Amino acid sequence: MRALASVVPALIVAASVTIIVGGISWWLLDTERMILAGDNPPWVFSLVLGFAVGVGLVGLWWGPFSLTHRWGARWVLAKIAPGTSGAIVVWAVAVALIAVVGLFIASGHSVNWWPLPGAPNLS
Repeated sequence: MRALASVVPALIVAASVTIIVGGISWWLLDTERMILAGDNPPWVFSLVLGFAVGVGLVGLWWGPFSLTHRWGARWVLAKIAPGTSGAIVVWAVAVALIAVVGLFIASGHSVNWWPLPGAPNLS
């Protein structure tokens, strides 16, 4: 229970970091102040969105009071996937999920913004 209560400040920090990094990056790309690949094709926006979410996850994992929820995650993973073989399985599943997301981006699938009407327009 203490870990659940202590995760709130880390969630606030992670959401703030995600919004700041994602918002500034999206604005730079949308207004063409930053061009990463040609005319910034849709996959560039997907990568920037993924980067912002990754930065937010780092902020959540190492945010304020995060030691208790890291201990909780360690305890839960020790029960779900014990030992070295469990760790290997968890890593393999994570790498497979990253590969699937990479294939979606490479094949041109765009981000589904539901329930929003579409991607933000900051220009």
